[in-house]
Amino acid sequence: YVNGYRLPDGESEGTYHNVRRVCLDGVCGYIFLKEADLVIRRRAVSDGGEFLTVWINHGKDPENASYAYVLLPMAEHTAAESYARSADIEVLSLTNACLAAGEKSTGLSGYACFEAGNFGEVSADTPLILMKNSRSGHITVCDPTQKQDHVAFSLADAHTVSSPEKGVFVEDGGRVTVNTKDAHGKAFDL
Repeated sequence: YVNGYRLPDGESEGTYHNVRRVCLDGVCGYIFLKEADLVIRRRAVSDGGEFLTVWINHGKDPENASYAYVLLPMAEHTAAESYARSADIEVLSLTNACLAAGEKSTGLSGYACFEAGNFGEVSADTPLILMKNSRSGHITVCDPTQKQDHVAFSLADAHTVSSPEKGVFVEDGGRVTVNTKDAHGKAFDL
């Protein structure tokens, strides 16, 4: 399904303009936060199923091209349509340095910071992945490289770490350092 319309049966390839949602029932749905022009290829596979390939044709040598989407695993097209109507996702950062988004209705936000920098409410001193629930105050952080001895960050809003996990250190002023040496990508809860 593309924007609620069923794709033609059988093998096909075509360009679809102003797409907000794509869904292969029972496999996944994609909700694009901005309309996108997509090329969609549908192919049969030997076990009787089908394989769908979807890509954005940015053209030759694009500059500053970007896209953002929500992935809905196992979604049916009706669920994808319903989510698209009520999605309240906000892109917080969409740069080479950090990808971040938040969902207003749940208070959840996630940051994938590939280098140090200030990214809205998160100031990362190292590459890190951080998930935050602004309602409960729960934070989870890890080292995506699995190579750093520590990750460090601070938040723009006041945050109290009441019972930090072993290896989590909170400095006066709110800077948090997490010992990630030999953690092998383990997520640390704050």
